[in-house]
Amino acid sequence: MSQPALLEALLKLAGTYPSFAIERGQPVVDLLWQQERVAGVQLRDGRQLPADLVVGCDGRGSLVRQKAGLTLQSSPSPIDLLWFQLASPAASPLAGSFTTLVGPEGVFSAFESASGGLQLGWVMGKSQATPELSREGWIERMAALSPPQLAAWLREWSGGLGPPSRLTVQVGLAERWCQPGLLLLGDAAHPMGPVRAQGINMALRDAWVAARRLLPLLSSGCSGAALDGVAVQIEAERRPEITDMQTLQAAEAARGEQLRQQGWLRGALAIAAPLVGPAIAAHWSQQQQSLRQGLAPLPGPP
Repeated sequence: MSQPALLEALLKLAGTYPSFAIERGQPVVDLLWQQERVAGVQLRDGRQLPADLVVGCDGRGSLVRQKAGLTLQSSPSPIDLLWFQLASPAASPLAGSFTTLVGPEGVFSAFESASGGLQLGWVMGKSQATPELSREGWIERMAALSPPQLAAWLREWSGGLGPPSRLTVQVGLAERWCQPGLLLLGDAAHPMGPVRAQGINMALRDAWVAARRLLPLLSSGCSGAALDGVAVQIEAERRPEITDMQTLQAAEAARGEQLRQQGWLRGALAIAAPLVGPAIAAHWSQQQQSLRQGLAPLPGPP
């Protein structure tokens, strides 16, 4: 799904509510305080917006989290990602499947982009320098790991490959997600690893729970201590799934790294695939259910 298109659709819907306003191009630069309580935000143009509750959803480098003095407890990650877009008018052989390819040259994942073509993520060691390869060099490196049909498709549409962007993988958990007048959600509260692209899924689940818990209070005019109490409840409800999901992501990443480093294991799996491939695939898919569908039930709609 195109994230810009989704955000614009949500903004259009939100714009139908008379109390909604958006300030494009005006990032928050500081928090407002009343003694020990967050009381709003200051925008880049100097304006101050008072608030009974500030919800910080500003990502893994959250300025809101830093200004509030909330500590992020980081977990070590051995990898970064190089992110590519490959534009193509022709459908790929992936047929909608999220595909990870592992071999002696490295590991990369490929999936279809909402705007056409593919998105490609190449796994890098955290301390490894970005390879200085041409577009054709990257295509050949990926094609060497791919089955024949995908390799041919990559070579055919190599001209659509854009330059890589290096994404620093950061995994962590804020020591606290809230304090009086403030609640953190999504990557601001818990930067997620890249495995199974769970960052946006967990952020949406955070937002759903927060909306279900906060809206009844806001509609009844509650503020201050009542909102703070619910913010604590939201963190308590969401934190267990996040910690469990980060554990699952780490285990899945470790399995991929084991396959990448151990050629004998890749060879053994390839030889045994005709006999035990379906059973291995079924077992792996079963293990993947929690990573794909979440671990905790969510409250129902209003």
